[in-house]
Amino acid sequence: FLHNPSGDLVFEYRSGVSGAGDTIRNRYDERTRTWTRLTAAPLFYGGKARNAYPIPLVHGADGWYHQVWIWRESPWCETNHAISYMRSRDLVHWERAGGKPLDLPVSLATPGVVVDDVPLRGGAINGGQSIGFDLDGKLVIAYIKYDENGITQLYFARWMDGAWHSVQAGRSSHDDPLPAGRRS
Repeated sequence: FLHNPSGDLVFEYRSGVSGAGDTIRNRYDERTRTWTRLTAAPLFYGGKARNAYPIPLVHGADGWYHQVWIWRESPWCETNHAISYMRSRDLVHWERAGGKPLDLPVSLATPGVVVDDVPLRGGAINGGQSIGFDLDGKLVIAYIKYDENGITQLYFARWMDGAWHSVQAGRSSHDDPLPAGRRS
């Protein structure tokens, strides 16, 4: 459950099953005591092939609702992949990070929404993403995935100069769990 900019109650759900379904948002009208679709089309379309796992929306001080999600190809968590992003001012009209409008529903084939094309079995976890803002109020997306050695790491992504740029938060390995100078 969440509230749209008008204060209406909005309910989000998946029509389908884990790994195969569409994400739909309905709006509750207190006057008529009825639910109606918030948008004519689902927010995310996975059909019978996959589904989106959106994290809770974040309404930033910048006035945008920020939405991050990951795709899953089956009921198995190791098929999570492709950290993705879009934003909206009203939860009805959506756009990519660079400002280009999106048509709903958003699917895996929708261009310009992937933040990091984490592959299947790449260590990404649904619900393992977070939306935050730096001291200048600029969006930062945090998420986990495997590094080049297959070790789970934290990454940060930021939209800069017309593209997403990701950096690994730190370096670690199973052989050397503490950085030099921090050993006791």
